[in-house]
Amino acid sequence: MFRQFAAKCFWTLAYRFYAYRPPSRRVEIATVGFGGFLTLLHAGAFISLPEVENAVRLFISSLVVAGGLVHRKIRLERAKGVDALARKLQSWSRPVPHSTRPS
Repeated sequence: MFRQFAAKCFWTLAYRFYAYRPPSRRVEIATVGFGGFLTLLHAGAFISLPEVENAVRLFISSLVVAGGLVHRKIRLERAKGVDALARKLQSWSRPVPHSTRPS
């Protein structure tokens, strides 16, 4: 139930941002590249000195990399066609039948 809700929210935002303009490959490369560099840097700092500040920096730099990977997923889906994001949004908007397994 939560997975369907989260996926619907994700594809709704993707459709709103990128329905009429293509996602930029430069943004993807910059976020994954620079975020990956920061993640390695902060991982080394956290290993050498495990403090809360270093853990928070490592977490934030990992979020930057995750954002770049999400951007890549949207760009690859949009590459399937102009209306690919709308089709993906519609596929997650359909109700999922409940399982019929006995309790």
